[in-house]
Amino acid sequence: MTSFLEVIILIFMLNYSFAQESNKKIKAAIFDLDGTLLDTQRLYDEANQIVIDQYGNGKQYSPELQIKIHGAPPSFGNKYLIEYFEIKLTMEEFMNKKDEYLKDRIPQCKPIEGVKELTNLLKHKYGLKLAIATSSFKNSTDIKLTNHKDWIKEDFDIIITGEDKRIKKGKPSPDIFLVAANDLGVKPEECIIFEDAINGVQAGLNTGASLVVGLPDDYAKDIMKDLPHDDTRTKLCILKSFKDFDYSLLE
Repeated sequence: MTSFLEVIILIFMLNYSFAQESNKKIKAAIFDLDGTLLDTQRLYDEANQIVIDQYGNGKQYSPELQIKIHGAPPSFGNKYLIEYFEIKLTMEEFMNKKDEYLKDRIPQCKPIEGVKELTNLLKHKYGLKLAIATSSFKNSTDIKLTNHKDWIKEDFDIIITGEDKRIKKGKPSPDIFLVAANDLGVKPEECIIFEDAINGVQAGLNTGASLVVGLPDDYAKDIMKDLPHDDTRTKLCILKSFKDFDYSLLE
């Protein structure tokens, strides 16, 4: 039989464990999809380049221009490109031209190097709740995740997509990350947000999250590190690879 003292000790340990869990600063991680979890952003840029070369006005699809649309809602990005390059296609025609290039390539996209190991540790070692927050719509998201269902099911609790009616403004507004935090049952300041794009990192910083991790292309690194935010509330960590993530930042 269990003694009275043993019961008291057990209750103490359970309460201590619960208190430790409740006092954890970071309780959840929210990930962007394109360019953060999966290597799809490169494919979108290639598709844009093909249509621009064929139907555009000859202006360059430069890295500086790509920064403007990376991470933003597709409706904004496509409209911006059509207007900037004076493309004589409707929005639907423009998207269909890109889809011709993407339809066989997107389902074959690979995870970003080191990210599967990262999500596995965050979920199963550090006990965080995990979410995907992507500006892509559900149909597009499902296609991208075709060959990654086991990984997503094992590591992620929820997926928030761009057509969610609670999202009033796209990135760099924080709406989508705030929705994800709410659905995970945590406060924004209890989150770590992972992003690759300038717009996405700014959206993360705008939530007041405890930590925002950026994984920029080389040409975006200097811009990203100077993004405005309250550094007394939110730490910005810029990585070259997910393999370099410092897990002590979770403490």
